[in-house]
Amino acid sequence: MGLSLPYLAALTPKEWNVRVFDERLTPVDFDAPCDVAAITVWTRFSRRAYEIAAEYKKRGVTVIMGGPHTYFYAEEVARHCDAYAIGEADGIWVDILADAAAGRLKKVYVQQPLPDMKGLPHPRYDMIPFHHYPRPRVFQVQTTRGCPFGCDFCEETILYGKKFRSRPHEELGEEIRYIKSLGGRVIFFADSVFGGTKRNCQQLLETLVPLKIKWASLWPMNYCVDEEIVKLAKRSGCLHLNMGMESVDEETIRSMKKRQNRVGHYDEALSNLHRYGITYSLNFMFGWDTETDSVYDATLQYLEENKVPMAFFNILNPRRGTGVYNELKKEGRLRDEENLNRIAGMNCQFVPKNMSSEALVERVNDLHKRFYAPNSIFQRMRPNIRLDFWGMLVFNFYQWNAARKSGFGNLDSF
Repeated sequence: MGLSLPYLAALTPKEWNVRVFDERLTPVDFDAPCDVAAITVWTRFSRRAYEIAAEYKKRGVTVIMGGPHTYFYAEEVARHCDAYAIGEADGIWVDILADAAAGRLKKVYVQQPLPDMKGLPHPRYDMIPFHHYPRPRVFQVQTTRGCPFGCDFCEETILYGKKFRSRPHEELGEEIRYIKSLGGRVIFFADSVFGGTKRNCQQLLETLVPLKIKWASLWPMNYCVDEEIVKLAKRSGCLHLNMGMESVDEETIRSMKKRQNRVGHYDEALSNLHRYGITYSLNFMFGWDTETDSVYDATLQYLEENKVPMAFFNILNPRRGTGVYNELKKEGRLRDEENLNRIAGMNCQFVPKNMSSEALVERVNDLHKRFYAPNSIFQRMRPNIRLDFWGMLVFNFYQWNAARKSGFGNLDSF
C-alpha cells in the first residue's frame, strides 16, 4: 500500500475534495469531475504517468507532477504537465494548491531547505479501498529520511540529503496506533536506512516493543554485527530484513564506496540473524570494473555455506546523479541513455569493462538459476524452528519455477 498519495491527501486543505487512485488495482476514472490531477512519478513508470497526464489535459484538468523522477528529468517532465514539484512535498503542497485555485500556478516548485519530520499528519488510509488489497495488508511507515552513507550507485543522498532526519518517536507511535485502529498489524518501514544511526535505531526499536506489531524493513548490514540490536529487533516484532550485501569481494565494496559494509563482518552479522530467528534477504549488484569471473562461484559458495534463505541478484543500474553514472557517461559507456532506468527485467544498460553486456546478463541469470535450483534450496533450507522455514521454502521454489519458465531478458530484447 503506497505512502505518497495518502500523505498528500492528508496534507491537502479541507476545502479540497480528494480521491486517491492506485492504478495497480483499480483503473483511473478520468471522467470524474476534478480541477487538479496530482501524479507521483517514478522513472520506471514515467511513460505511463505521461499517458495519464495527457488524458487529464484532454479534459482541461490542471496536471501537477512530483516524485523522484522530477528531480532528475525536470525538462522532460515539464513538457507533460502544468506544474511540477522538486523535493519533498511537505512544505510546498499547500502553496501549490493555493496557487492552482487562484490561477497563478508556477511551472516549478522546489522544496528548500529539506523539511524536518515533525508534525506529519497521519496518511489518509481511510480513503483507501482496502477490499482491493490482498491480505495480509502491509502498511508503509517512514521513520527517517536521508542517509549518512555515500554509496556510489545510490541517489538517496541526492534526493533526501546526506544527514538523516528522524520523526519524533512519540509521533511514530501515534501513527502506528492509528494504523492498528484500521486493522493493520504488519508494517513495512520505508526508510533508506532504518533509524539512521545505531543509537536512534535502538530508540526506535524500544518504541516499537509495546506496540506489538510485525514489521519488515530495509536494513544496513553493519547493524547486525551488534547482537543487542538484533535481539531488540526480534523483541520489537521484526519479521524480515532486506539488506544490501552487494558483493562478497572486498575490492568491489571499496569501489562502491559502501564503507558501512565490511566483508570480514558478514559471517558474524548473518550468525546473529540465525541465532535470533530473523528471516532476511540479501541484495547483490554485479557489473563493477573490479569484478572477475570468479565472483559468481564465490557468491554462490558463500550463500550456500551460510545457508542464506533468500537473495536477489541485480546488475548495476547507473542512475542519474550518482557517481557511477557520471563516470560511465564520461567514458561513453552508457547504452540507450534515453531509456535508462525505464526498462523492466534483468538487463545491462552500460558497457562492462571485463565482458560484453550480454555475457553479464547471462552470468547473473545463471547465478540466479543455480541459487534457486532444488539442490541449492535443500542445502540452504535447513529446518530451524526459529525461522519461517516453510515460508522461505515456498518462496525459493517460486523463484526456481519462475527462472525455469522464463529466465531474464537483456536490453536488446526490449
